[in-house]
Amino acid sequence: MTLFKPTLILKRLAIYSGSYVAYDENFHSGVNVIRGANSSGKSTILNFIFFALGGSLVHWSEAALRCSHCVAEVEVNGKAVTLRRYVDEGSNAPVDMFGGSFADAMSAPPDDWKRYPYRRSQGKESFSQVMFRLLEMPDVALESTGSVTMHQVLRLLYADQLSPVDDLFYQDGIDFPQNREAVGNLICGAFDEKIYDLQLTLKRKEKEYQLASAELRSIILLLGGAGQSFSLETVMAQATALEEKRDKISAEINVAEEALYNSENEDKITLSAYQKEFKIVTGLQSELKNVDDSISSVELDYADSQQYINFLKDKISALQQSGEVAKYITEVKFGSCPACHAEIHENDGIACCSLCKAPFDKERAQERIVGIINETAIQLRQSEILQSKRLTKIEELKESRDILRNKWRTSSKRLQSLQVLPSSEKRDHLRELHKKIGYVDHQIDDVANKRKLAEKVTSLTEAKERLRGEVESLTTSIEKIKAEQAARLQKSYKDVADEVIDLLKKDLLREDAFENPQSVYFSFAKNELTVDGKQYFSASSRVILKSSFLVGMMAAALKKSYFRHLRFLLIDITEDKGMEVVRTYNFQNQVVNISNESEVDHQFILATSMPSPELNEELFVGKYSSRDEQSLRLI
Repeated sequence: MTLFKPTLILKRLAIYSGSYVAYDENFHSGVNVIRGANSSGKSTILNFIFFALGGSLVHWSEAALRCSHCVAEVEVNGKAVTLRRYVDEGSNAPVDMFGGSFADAMSAPPDDWKRYPYRRSQGKESFSQVMFRLLEMPDVALESTGSVTMHQVLRLLYADQLSPVDDLFYQDGIDFPQNREAVGNLICGAFDEKIYDLQLTLKRKEKEYQLASAELRSIILLLGGAGQSFSLETVMAQATALEEKRDKISAEINVAEEALYNSENEDKITLSAYQKEFKIVTGLQSELKNVDDSISSVELDYADSQQYINFLKDKISALQQSGEVAKYITEVKFGSCPACHAEIHENDGIACCSLCKAPFDKERAQERIVGIINETAIQLRQSEILQSKRLTKIEELKESRDILRNKWRTSSKRLQSLQVLPSSEKRDHLRELHKKIGYVDHQIDDVANKRKLAEKVTSLTEAKERLRGEVESLTTSIEKIKAEQAARLQKSYKDVADEVIDLLKKDLLREDAFENPQSVYFSFAKNELTVDGKQYFSASSRVILKSSFLVGMMAAALKKSYFRHLRFLLIDITEDKGMEVVRTYNFQNQVVNISNESEVDHQFILATSMPSPELNEELFVGKYSSRDEQSLRLI
């Protein structure tokens, strides 16, 4: 069978009341039929399937509430995953996940299970996030309630008995038109995963632009309010003028010193002040070296960690491609022991490790891929948090280095000036010159601070222009993708409508509008479906129409790989609203025909009290239940 992604297949479902097994049946790809008399518990089984896969169940039967939990083995894009969920009337129960088959899960230690909450939080992934990653579906943001969840997707894949038959979606207490439209468009393959990343990047760039603008306004107001000039060119000109002035005064000091030393009253250099200043200069040099070493160390850690982060990203991508990893593990061979270097002999055809001779279990290795993906994702998130802290540390160290450099320059200049301290009249003149040069040095420091602000203004101005361009480019890209999505959505809608029309034409001659329909219109946002503009039909025909829509959408997804339909469908309404026996037989046969004609992996699960005589025995799941022998075998 061909695998279109995403695909979800239920392989086994077990329902427990404490340690007692109330239900345990295997399921298969293709059509699965759960049979039983009315009120024998068929709907309860479908509700448990919906709940086990992440649905938020609204209506619990009395029998269901007597159960404690359910365990479901599913294939997620061909990989085995086992889910466990405890019964909760609030329907927000977390989901326990094991990367492997049902049998392995039941014998695994508790630490091999991972629990994921129903809702996401800042520090914890939700069950839906993990499932979407395994299904390779995009994390679609919603305007009102965060992101699309497994529950919202399953709402369009489950025709239950208690939801209004005119609604396309499973009935939910919190229901927004924009959410329904987003889910429907996602399933129809119109949502490009690139657009979500672009939209997140656009929001981040817009925020960066706003922050840069606000910071720039604050600096301009500060400098402008103080009557200062803040253009970089003006500040640089001031700095050049002050340096020239200082050089001139320094030359005058040299002349005065030479005259002093040539005089009869020449004094020795005051060593104490010089030595004190020299000690300060050497101390600052030592601090500068330590800070430079710290920066180099942290930057080296940052570079190493970035390589590790890239490795984790590549690892997650590689694990999601296929199950080839498990096969490659068995091909790792050693020619000699890494401990003693003794030659290692071949395994004589036995599938085991060439080093320790432990037997391999290829299926188990395949199943563990799921667990590895989740563990790697956690490592990636933790590494990125540490990387952010390293960047902050680097910036702090660089800021400290700038402060130390300014102190070192000032102290060095002061040391240079202390080389001669005459005690004559010429000393007074020399002191005046030193005062002047000290004042100029102070002005130079002030200009240096202004230069930093001016450079900040220039940097922010350039950043604003760069961010403006990036925002415009991102906006253009998003609009282009939206146009492509609209075109794909139009095609998807037509594909679904064509499949629905084909199913309606094959219905028995009970509804005039279904004999030769020309158009089928559906709206996810409005939660409605019409045929040739008509919405009102008999009760049984509305059941046929809704079921045909869901099956038609599934049929389109089996032909077009770009649909993000899970290739999974639950139907529990095939004989509702006074449906004739022959009419429900006909509909069941049409579903089987669609399934048999497809070479793509998929799963239909139907519940009926009237199985068609044309159905093969291998399609049936479990025995025919009755009011005396219910689907749930409770004590």
